Amino acid sequence: MNDYKYLISLIVPVYNQEKYIERCLNSILVQTYQKFEVIIIDDGSNDKSAEICDKYGQKDKRFRIFHIKNAGVSNARNIGMKKARGEYITFLDSDDTLHREFLFTLLEHIKSTNCQIAISGFFRVFDNSTKAEDLLPYTGIVNVLDEFDYSYNYTFRHIWGALYNRKIIEGEEFATDLYVGEDSLFMSKMILKSSKICFVNKCLYNYFCLEESSSHGIMTKKKATVCMAWERIIMLYHRSGCKKKFMNGIYISYIEEVINGCRNLYAKRKRDKLYSIYMKSAKKQAFLILSSGLSIKNKIMYLFFLTMPGLYFEREDRKVEYERRSSFNNNQ
Repeated sequence: MNDYKYLISLIVPVYNQEKYIERCLNSILVQTYQKFEVIIIDDGSNDKSAEICDKYGQKDKRFRIFHIKNAGVSNARNIGMKKARGEYITFLDSDDTLHREFLFTLLEHIKSTNCQIAISGFFRVFDNSTKAEDLLPYTGIVNVLDEFDYSYNYTFRHIWGALYNRKIIEGEEFATDLYVGEDSLFMSKMILKSSKICFVNKCLYNYFCLEESSSHGIMTKKKATVCMAWERIIMLYHRSGCKKKFMNGIYISYIEEVINGCRNLYAKRKRDKLYSIYMKSAKKQAFLILSSGLSIKNKIMYLFFLTMPGLYFEREDRKVEYERRSSFNNNQ
């Protein structure tokens, strides 16, 4: 595929990323596949991000810069999709980077398999520059709704690290009322519109785990919108009549999300409304979860959590401590 026949649009929303945006854009410049356009949506940055992006646009016409009033990453991505002209589209967070073979490899797999989405593995990059591989559980073409265990990893909880045929994206939007989980919801729509997905078992995306990221740091009311996101994801798949194995993975993923949120907030629940948001969501989904195909053990543990959260968290803490001590003793 050396003729660069197909145009790829990279959508990059930017908000106050002056420390990282050059690293991000430089990783695009060195791609081995060079027929691309970069749609940069400056979401009302008040640092030097806009100035840095403009310089790239001045030097290379493939970088198209749009400055808008701050309205959130979902709105920025929606605008980016409307501006995109490529036959294929990918999303890149402004604090992350691409492997130089990212575009070439994913496009090659899409064209050779006739799939509508190709997804690569990724590296988690931490503050001390150490990397952890996050490889995919499958390789090649997968009928996701029949074969994939959603709870296995985080492959379908983000939209980056993938290349999409624009035909399945057209007509879809990111939910602008969600601040966390909006990409998981969007990806769920993509899965339902794609009969098969191609998995590329190479780490071609660098995901930087930064504390200032919207998915890290202290709990806020905006972050609690992840409950709304998962409620919509559950209903989306439930109404589509997905098979038992896939739905069980959805339920397990939701349970982990809501329990972890409650666990982080439990100590201050009496003065924090966020705790009640998570618990309200957990109770709202109880009927679907308890009537699902999950094991009896999982259902009992979920009921335990709903009715006696304090005892549930104490039990989990003791379990973690026991496993920690056992691991320590085994290494002596």
